[in-house]
Amino acid sequence: MQNFKRVVILLSKTSGRDKSCRILQYFGKFCAEQLKELKQDELSLKCKNLSSNMSLTRKVLRFGRTIGIIISIMELSKQKGNKAIILNKILMNISCFLYFLVDHTHWFCKIQVIQNPQLEAKADYWSDALWCFEAFFDCVALILEIREEENKSQDSKSPQRLFNLKLDLLRAFMDLLSAYGFISNGRVPGKWIGFFGTISSIIGLKQQWDAAK
Repeated sequence: MQNFKRVVILLSKTSGRDKSCRILQYFGKFCAEQLKELKQDELSLKCKNLSSNMSLTRKVLRFGRTIGIIISIMELSKQKGNKAIILNKILMNISCFLYFLVDHTHWFCKIQVIQNPQLEAKADYWSDALWCFEAFFDCVALILEIREEENKSQDSKSPQRLFNLKLDLLRAFMDLLSAYGFISNGRVPGKWIGFFGTISSIIGLKQQWDAAK
């Protein structure tokens, strides 16, 4: 019964629904590429369609999140502490804010409210590029936080927080690899983008699950 309540809490949040769709998006992409290699074209197409639809669903769920990011940037600018960590978190949030704005444009192009193939191609590329920047700054901030935690005295050090930071770093690094894969012009195979995205999605969903207590 407790787990059922946590599922309800998880799916009642936009972030929880986003992470659930994200797993289907990237696992679907991974399966589509694998099945394509096995000449299972019909199944591959179904997985590709699932992945594409989950991607569009997630674009809708992102509307309104720019407001929260502006608030986060304002709060971070007032914080006192490790300036390098704060700076990288601010840069991460700015990248995320710009990513959402470009991604909204990409969504309008996808549903043909805006019919401009050139704009759609540019929005597609720059949304992934900005996501790549966001993931990079996220990784740097987390590495600095891990070092800060490791340098604490034995009495004040928190093994659980250190574990959570390292797990979050793995998630951010998988995101960085996924984002780079999208802008790499085919240098990273699609199945690896799907694999990296699936790993980061599982970690992200676990984090949401733990928060839904």
